Amino acid sequence: MKKLKQNDVTEDHRSNTQYSTSGREYSDSIPIDLLIDIFLRVPPKSIARFRCVSKFWSSILCCPDFTEQFLSKSWTRPRLLFTFQDHGNLFFYSSPQPQNPDDNSSHIVADYLAYFPTKVSSRVCRPANGLICHQDTKWTESVTTVCNLSMGELVPLPKVKIDRTESRSYFGYDPVEKQFKVLCMTWCRCGIYDISPRVLTLGNRKQLWRKTEFCKGHYPLFEGICINGVLYYPAAKVRGLGVSMIVCFDVRSEKFSFVNITHDRVIQRDSILINYNGKLGVLEAQNDQGDYHPLFNYKYEGINRKTRAILIWILEDANKHKWSKRIYEFPSGWWEPDDPDLRFVGLTRTGEIVLSPYFLFNPFYVFYYNPERNTIRRVEIRGFEASEHPLVHVFIDYVENVTPMQVLRIS
Repeated sequence: MKKLKQNDVTEDHRSNTQYSTSGREYSDSIPIDLLIDIFLRVPPKSIARFRCVSKFWSSILCCPDFTEQFLSKSWTRPRLLFTFQDHGNLFFYSSPQPQNPDDNSSHIVADYLAYFPTKVSSRVCRPANGLICHQDTKWTESVTTVCNLSMGELVPLPKVKIDRTESRSYFGYDPVEKQFKVLCMTWCRCGIYDISPRVLTLGNRKQLWRKTEFCKGHYPLFEGICINGVLYYPAAKVRGLGVSMIVCFDVRSEKFSFVNITHDRVIQRDSILINYNGKLGVLEAQNDQGDYHPLFNYKYEGINRKTRAILIWILEDANKHKWSKRIYEFPSGWWEPDDPDLRFVGLTRTGEIVLSPYFLFNPFYVFYYNPERNTIRRVEIRGFEASEHPLVHVFIDYVENVTPMQVLRIS
């Protein structure tokens, strides 16, 4: 396996002009429209190789018109993304994401994408429009990298000094301006909320990390999610007392707003934020043990044989802090004796709730719960390298993006 590396690109093909005709010998034999149709059907790593064939092919494959067409097709065939840390390396795999609830496939094969060395605890943000953001945090600095796993390319971002502080990065995409941004939050370890938000826009060659507007003190928790240009993540007003608010960061305007949660108990560590038909949602599990109380009030222990229902909380109005809820009872006898504890992965566009084990066992299954039919199906994922059962993270709706990373490179 090769390390994830930056590709050396000598030509700048970011112009919106028509495709170059410098390779007339190709255009005379194969019409450009036919070439584009062929290129739209090949894997992303083939696109990377084809760019080296000639300047003519490179001008086609790097043109924004083509990369947008490729991305549009990718959205119709989203994939699962798997990442785990093993023997000092961070690995990435991807597999098709079943879209048909009637699909009875017993197994699918995961394809190896990339890996790169890491010596510290790594945190991977949810994919945004085909790219992922990865953060390595050391004692004195935070190192963040944005990767295009499909193309085997990466962009290392400037380091953030975090001496005597903590940090967490979030990754968002603005569909209007078509910009990727990284939000890095730093705060003091001593518990005083001297919160310092910094933003970096990929592809902006004039600015690096810059400070945003004033943001009231909070303690960022858990992973976030970007929905229609708004980045959401859970946070606490007081450290150690659990989630008490949802922070909303508008990627385009770079302004913060907050949705308060004023109930006795709040979102637990193993809950997850989801995209519920364009609205923010929260997945929670209701187990036999633990007192239940409306909106996040029960003891959460993961998803296991004690789980009897799944709750979906939907943010109906962020300004009024208004939530609605849906409760779905699990089918009886769904749990098998050898099944490991599960956690939420997300909600697919077809309405299925995806669950996965915490660790990369063999065999490894991904579970699909259909709340409307009240059915659970399991799909075995094959193709992983031999490992010692590392902690694995699974993401849904990963798409393949063939935009050259040189467009996003920071000068």
